[in-house]
Amino acid sequence: MNPRRWWWIAPVAVIILLSTSALADSVWVKSRYAKVREGQSVRTSIVGTPGYGEELTLLRSERGYCEVELASGDKGWISRVWVSTHKPEKRNKALERLGREGRDGSTSVGYTAGSRGLSPTARRYADKNNLQDAVLALERMEGVRIPDKALDGFMKRGGLGPWRGEASE
Repeated sequence: MNPRRWWWIAPVAVIILLSTSALADSVWVKSRYAKVREGQSVRTSIVGTPGYGEELTLLRSERGYCEVELASGDKGWISRVWVSTHKPEKRNKALERLGREGRDGSTSVGYTAGSRGLSPTARRYADKNNLQDAVLALERMEGVRIPDKALDGFMKRGGLGPWRGEASE
């Protein structure tokens, strides 16, 4: 075996080794409430609480959960509902504050940041087609406040969001 014929093996091996670590998939946290846990259940201990927009190394994905590695090197599981394959946009703190104040009743704001009401075009359409009753119903719905604790209880009982597949009676 002529060593000169095999000169290319060492550089190719180095490139392959480096590229496998560089090609690790990433996911980004898209919630302020995300938790990385020891197992695929909300009943397991919390390993870490990554921040909104934090990049996590995706190790594998199964049954609605992703096994991830945190920047600290700790590994655990996070519900898929809390992560995205794309980096989320920067948080809009003004909208978050508006939503928080609307939910807790600390101001006269009666809607969450997710409620936008009717667009000017929709408002004109409603006016033109005599749909004032529908507009009033929408405005009443925007004024409904559901406390975070009640919403979390509903989601937990229904096995929704981070409790997906774990419905309780």
